[in-house]
Amino acid sequence: MSEPIHVTETFKARVGEGIAGWVAHTGRPLLVDDVEKHPLFKRPSRKRYSTKSLLSVPLRLRNDVLGVLNVNNKTDASMFAKADELLLSVVANFVVIALEKARMRVIEREKHRLDTALRVAREIQESILPTDFPSHPHFELAARNLPAHEVAGDFYDIIPLQDILYTDRITESRSDDETMYGDRRLIEVVESCDGPPSEIIERTLDSVRSFTKRESQRDDLTMVVAKKA
Repeated sequence: MSEPIHVTETFKARVGEGIAGWVAHTGRPLLVDDVEKHPLFKRPSRKRYSTKSLLSVPLRLRNDVLGVLNVNNKTDASMFAKADELLLSVVANFVVIALEKARMRVIEREKHRLDTALRVAREIQESILPTDFPSHPHFELAARNLPAHEVAGDFYDIIPLQDILYTDRITESRSDDETMYGDRRLIEVVESCDGPPSEIIERTLDSVRSFTKRESQRDDLTMVVAKKA
């Protein structure tokens, strides 16, 4: 005979407290012939406790205990044996597998939701960057924004004030030994390229990637080049 449903739904035990708490704390199964006489038993705040024989096994995932699985009072009124403990431990393993699969499905759904949100955010961000550059009798213009992650923290815009060369985080890029890319390397790349602004940008970004030797960026890279025509 098992406990009433309202008991199993509302019963809570702290880790290390009572029989289930001991199993959760130690990660070891426990077979109890007489719950009332066991030193770990803590009587709940109710007059009658129907459990006599009890078997409690941990729900283990590698080195972590996720919870405890309890069964009580065999239908034939006999006491639980080691064979029952082994069987319940096997059942507990299947329960853990099911719980872990459910947890991974939740994580995957959340990851998909975040990826979708970030993709939309990136599309919105890219849509506000200028794609057409004004013509100028003395300059050719080009720009490139290369996000380090899904969404960048850098922006650029065309403001008709004066013709400029603007770089952000290019010269501050660092190698594995924390050496900065620096102005000198940037100047060497720019001076060695006679192509249009777009080619200067691509050569500079290639140079930075080669210098840092990293598969991923630490920060956003933005570069705008204005070159005399």
